[in-house]
Amino acid sequence: MLIVNLTTTSTRLELCGATLWSLIHQKRNADIINLWISRGEYLSDHGIQEIPDFISELNSLKNIIHVRFVNNTGPYRKIIPALQSSNDDDILVYADDDVIYGYDWLDKLISCFEKYNGEYVVASRARVVTQNLLGIRKSYNSYPIAKGEAHLTKDFIITGVGGAVLMRKHIKSELLLDNQYLVIAPKTDDLWISKLIELSGCSVMPCPQALENVLEIQHSNFSLSSTNTLFQKDYGLLKILFKVRDKVFSYFGLLKTNNDICYEKINAYFGKIKKP
Repeated sequence: MLIVNLTTTSTRLELCGATLWSLIHQKRNADIINLWISRGEYLSDHGIQEIPDFISELNSLKNIIHVRFVNNTGPYRKIIPALQSSNDDDILVYADDDVIYGYDWLDKLISCFEKYNGEYVVASRARVVTQNLLGIRKSYNSYPIAKGEAHLTKDFIITGVGGAVLMRKHIKSELLLDNQYLVIAPKTDDLWISKLIELSGCSVMPCPQALENVLEIQHSNFSLSSTNTLFQKDYGLLKILFKVRDKVFSYFGLLKTNNDICYEKINAYFGKIKKP
């Protein structure tokens, strides 16, 4: 089955409604769209007690949206429960809840996935971890976006806003049982999941054609992209000076956003447990 997965929070339900509308109006239909939510509180999510009315309204158009109540693990709900409960032949897609996905988005992702016979994880957008001329790892903001269909075997970070396609076989089952992400990287699910894929010996194939069908909704409702990266208000000339400073700091690996801090913690954690 082709299953699209996403999660949302109490403060972003209305945004999620718009995302779901775009997902049921795709050129290629999913068999199921799973919305993973929780009644319990966690991070900025106060919990969702009742299934929102717009679910039945959307299902009256295309009855494929299933609401799944699970323990609250924040952004990890959009794919970890799906992987743990999926069948071997299920094709899983995960998406974000504050994006409008264009008509061709799912078709382009799945077409790329099928082109390589499901061998690779396919992602609309992936960053490549790189070093500067001194051999020092740059900061997250300086990691380039992979261009074209480039076979990435390591040092990649899938950015979830564009969506990704994978199957249960792409991540080792024992890695899915490790919930230390709740302590090490509670808000940076893209980094943790990318590391699981790499440790499982699986590669990533970027699909930039699908990214053309991704429209982010601009908002300030506890956006992870604004808390994990660098977000600045518009202060005129000072903003320009800050940008120049940040580019220099980022090139030399000195800019420490939440993504940078968690990336180091994730590498340290998995490096430690791999040692005898």
